[in-house]
Amino acid sequence: MESKKNPISGYIRYRELAKYIDLIPGFIHNLNTPLMSISGRAELIQFKHPDVQGVEQIIKQLEKITETMDSFKYAIGMDKEEQTDQIKLNEFVTHFNQFMKLNLSFKHKVSFRWEVDENLTFTAPPFIMQNVSYEVILFIISRIPGPGDVTLKIQHDSQSNDLQFVFEYSGLYLSQNDTDLLDNSSEANIPESSISNLIVAKNLVESINGRLTTMKIDNINQIIIILPNIEEE
Repeated sequence: MESKKNPISGYIRYRELAKYIDLIPGFIHNLNTPLMSISGRAELIQFKHPDVQGVEQIIKQLEKITETMDSFKYAIGMDKEEQTDQIKLNEFVTHFNQFMKLNLSFKHKVSFRWEVDENLTFTAPPFIMQNVSYEVILFIISRIPGPGDVTLKIQHDSQSNDLQFVFEYSGLYLSQNDTDLLDNSSEANIPESSISNLIVAKNLVESINGRLTTMKIDNINQIIIILPNIEEE
């Protein structure tokens, strides 16, 4: 007998997950307070007793925990912000890289680097910026056979006022079938396939009148994203 999905149980499961998601900011805040106290005590011990072994390592590990928590908090803020805002791009990518290290495949499989002007800012919905980057990286992880380099180059076109994201990686390129799926899939019809993440990214980009294209130059694959700079009223 064919089993039918129960919409009520699905809704309850969604609410269960939402409950924990809503608690994350408070969890981070409550964890950060004692960590700051421990870090302060450790720094005081290091100052008063510089010969004590291991204190410097404790401080470094606490800094790593704080960086992870700050990036997680930043990511939550970006996801909740669907309105247009000015984004500091170097800060965004720095936090994004740290946040993605929570994904063990990214942490152990991807050597991620980026090229962006330190002072470059851009006006766009933070929700779109973050989730497009997230979906593209998940797609790239699925295409690289082993540990590999991924480079993100961000440039501003002063003539068109558009922002160009170029993700570069070595690995499997899109087949003709993949390209057809990418070109013909809509937000209402995202197929289960090996490029589902890329299709989601493309739909998000197009939702703010941007463009996503792919190309291969020698052995380097490129995912090129053009986003319009949205003028604030």
